[in-house]
Amino acid sequence: LVINLGEALEILQKASGGSPWDSKRRTGEREFSSKSSQAKVDKRIEADTEVQATLLDQTEALTVFTDGACESNGRDTALAGYGVYFHSSTGIESISRPLEGEIQTNQRAEMMAVISALDVLLALNQTQNDGASLVSPVLILSDSRYTVTGIKEWVPNWKKNNWQTSNRNPVKNKDLWVRLDKSLTNLRRLRPVELRWVKGHSGNPGNEKADQLAVRGIHMQRLTPLRR
Repeated sequence: LVINLGEALEILQKASGGSPWDSKRRTGEREFSSKSSQAKVDKRIEADTEVQATLLDQTEALTVFTDGACESNGRDTALAGYGVYFHSSTGIESISRPLEGEIQTNQRAEMMAVISALDVLLALNQTQNDGASLVSPVLILSDSRYTVTGIKEWVPNWKKNNWQTSNRNPVKNKDLWVRLDKSLTNLRRLRPVELRWVKGHSGNPGNEKADQLAVRGIHMQRLTPLRR
């Protein structure tokens, strides 16, 4: 879906209104321990949105929606999947896949969705070198605050701290953070890329499509069967 980025940001600001605690996701759990923590992140995201609206207004953006889903999240029986929705007008095939690996969580599924979107666009840039769509800005919309805040704020500090938290504990999901950081850095060498939070389950067609793809991916056949 190719849209004016200024319009996209306006839509995002409207879509993100209200509290993310209004409803419970059937596929995940809260990613912040308190409303005060969530409110602080909201302010940072809103400020970042205003800056990017100024920098990238009036440009054409390729908009991508990503989502992760997990049944029985947090339990030994958990199964996760992820989805990436590209509008049919882009000519890029949308993605619906199961989460690989023994650790099946909603957070990892959300991260893999963004990684997959970045890797698809990287592959397209490497195999084709014509057409404005390959150099136009990319806007990736995720309803995972964990993923969006993590890549923008936490990863730079973790890298400086040898992938340890401020408490000197190993970073959770380090393997995926490393992949996400690398893919994002590589694609940004070729075209502008922005990752933004969008409120989930709020009637946004693109987000709903990505959610459907993620849920569908949960029970698809995995490359390596889970040891259960």
